[in-house]
Amino acid sequence: MILALYIEPAWLAEIQQSLIISGHSRFFPRNCVEIDTRTKKMVDEFVLELWWADEISATRLENLLFNLMIAVIDSYSGWRDMHGLLRSRPPSAIDPRIRRAIAFMRANIALDFDMTAVAREAGLSRAHFFALFQKETHVTPLVYANVLRIEASIRELTEAQCPVADVSHALGFSAPGHFSRFFRQHIGITPTEYRSRVHLFTPPEDALSRSTDDLF
Repeated sequence: MILALYIEPAWLAEIQQSLIISGHSRFFPRNCVEIDTRTKKMVDEFVLELWWADEISATRLENLLFNLMIAVIDSYSGWRDMHGLLRSRPPSAIDPRIRRAIAFMRANIALDFDMTAVAREAGLSRAHFFALFQKETHVTPLVYANVLRIEASIRELTEAQCPVADVSHALGFSAPGHFSRFFRQHIGITPTEYRSRVHLFTPPEDALSRSTDDLF
């Protein structure tokens, strides 16, 4: 069994404001960390609660998840030195032509990107664009485009109630099967499986409504 955690800066910031910096490209100086005994115990506790509890409390699961992520983040990131991180590589330091290309990709997430066209949008030749993009972001334009599409996928599957096929179409996939394959390659489960697990954290609307009514 693999427990995969997708770090969403906005969610972390709702609980601890300084963690909005987790979206910074240098937030994690290394790409792996050794899991100590304490963190392993937290993982086991979280998984047991997630899969075996008869009645799952969304609040308890969220607290367990947050504590687990903090344990991992604390051990090998520089999140407590937020100002130092921002000084090391503020977003404005990225070449304006690459920022323009990223903005174009973000605004046209449903396109099947022709990187020659994106390079043209940035005012660069294809070869110069690829070299400069990788220098500025440390990944290729194609990898970055896939990250943007995964982020959009997760946002839509989490927040929208429309069918997965509609999400697939909105993100520019020619068939739901292609979207499912793409999502599974990057996240490890299908869009439908992801949505069902996310909903474990979200109390039904009628339950929320009853809780509110109880206050009056």
